[in-house]
Amino acid sequence: MLQKTTLYVIERLVTIFTGLAAFVILARVFGPTQVGSLSIVQAASAALIFLVTLGLDRFIVKSLVETPECSSQIIFTVAIIRFGGWLLYSTGLYVTVLWIGQTPELLIIAAIEAVTVLMVHLISLKCQFEAKGKAKELAFSLIVSRCIGFLYLIISAYYSWSFVMTCIFLPLQSFVRLIYLFFIFVKSKEEHVPPKFSSAWARKHLRLAAPLMLSSAVFPLFMQMDVLMIAHFYGEHEAGLYSGPMKIITQVGFLGVAIMSAFFPVLVEKHESDKSSFDELVSVLGKALFLFSISAAAILLVFSGGIIEVLFGSEYEPAKLVMMILSPIAVFLISSKLYSSLMIIYGVARYELPKALLAVALNIGLNLMLIPAYSINGAAIASLISYFIADFLFYFLVSRLSCVAGVIRASMYSLANPISTATNILKVKF
Repeated sequence: MLQKTTLYVIERLVTIFTGLAAFVILARVFGPTQVGSLSIVQAASAALIFLVTLGLDRFIVKSLVETPECSSQIIFTVAIIRFGGWLLYSTGLYVTVLWIGQTPELLIIAAIEAVTVLMVHLISLKCQFEAKGKAKELAFSLIVSRCIGFLYLIISAYYSWSFVMTCIFLPLQSFVRLIYLFFIFVKSKEEHVPPKFSSAWARKHLRLAAPLMLSSAVFPLFMQMDVLMIAHFYGEHEAGLYSGPMKIITQVGFLGVAIMSAFFPVLVEKHESDKSSFDELVSVLGKALFLFSISAAAILLVFSGGIIEVLFGSEYEPAKLVMMILSPIAVFLISSKLYSSLMIIYGVARYELPKALLAVALNIGLNLMLIPAYSINGAAIASLISYFIADFLFYFLVSRLSCVAGVIRASMYSLANPISTATNILKVKF
């Protein structure tokens, strides 16, 4: 288990490094304004991507763990319903971009983003490999695809290609990974049932995932509204400045995704077969993630100015204070991946929707008040308050989520003696 977790963390570290490096290259070569254009399109994409994902990812993994003999049928069914969702998503993305601005560059970037989303989400092979615990294949596929995409990015920057041509690295790396995983899937020694659309599976899991889908429709508004509102009030340049530190924070938050990608199938299995072992694993994960997230946030806070200066240069000087304000969000982003997984396992995922609605209402209200007055610093303050309420305080306000609040409370108590807690975590045999 520890080896798989290490591989997932390596995979996510590669994602973080290449993602940040790509952003740094784009920022230094093209400046905040053009990077702001990409950020606006990606913000609109994130707000609409629920139409493609449909809140199904964790349910797909859970279903593949419980019924591995139906894997081909599940993957084919998901591909069909997600393609229909992608058509709606693409239409919505273009309508949004046309509303923001009708420049040819924005429209082409929107097309590039739409193709990237199609490559990433249409065929759920990543979920299949997660369910089977094939961390090595997932890690290798990501490393290869990211290296190829990054190589293309370096070549395009070296030869001074246009911003649009440079952005082709996004769908390129997604395409390479999809082809690699598909090749491994087809060439595996397992016998695969011929793919067939299962309307029963689709109806059942779309119904189960409905609260998550609705919350995933609302929650990205909370996460991306700041960029869109900055662009509305101040333009693409300020949106680009804000996107720098926010990119760093969100990439660090993806470490929680990496860890939970490794442990979620194990948690599902233990919850069904061994409750005491499940409770012990949840306790250890909660404390480990909380200690790690606190440490990450502290490092980002202390070195925020230097990080911005080294990565983005003097042109991003106004983003240093934004980085300081946003740094504590790492605590909530990393730990929240465990809490969301527990909500699915405990059968209380329906509370994701009211949580998201509260976060969006609060975030929009705060942004409307703070962005006109304090520009990008106001957006950072609004985001910090919103994340604190949505990914921390909310679990203590809803009685049905006391199971999750208990995990958070125990994790907070572990800070009283962090050295002892860390030592005990390292002694646990997964």
